[in-house]
Amino acid sequence: MDSPMTLESSAYRVRDLAGCQVLTDQGECLGLLVDVLPSGGNDIFVVQQGLRELMIPALKNVVRRIDIPHKCVEVVLPQGLREIYGFDSATAATSITPRHESNPIRSEPGEPHHETA
Repeated sequence: MDSPMTLESSAYRVRDLAGCQVLTDQGECLGLLVDVLPSGGNDIFVVQQGLRELMIPALKNVVRRIDIPHKCVEVVLPQGLREIYGFDSATAATSITPRHESNPIRSEPGEPHHETA
């Protein structure tokens, strides 16, 4: 599929999401999506930038766009999330080289679909 996937097609495999660059709706690069954690109400995207990890809720009002062919996820950060992580635009990366597929990912290939709530 050439066009970006949106949340109308809400099921994605973790192995397809892993390695995607996560950007805010303002174009800030937050890091690379390295895992998807299941939780009671919604999944959580684990985004890594250097040694720090951000946990972003995989909710329709947070995840704006998922573009698997271009390995990109666009999010609108929930209010207060920046403050929790001590994260501001000055600490955001301007660009990140995508992970090489041989790098390990916490989730196993072939795991069930994870859905955005």
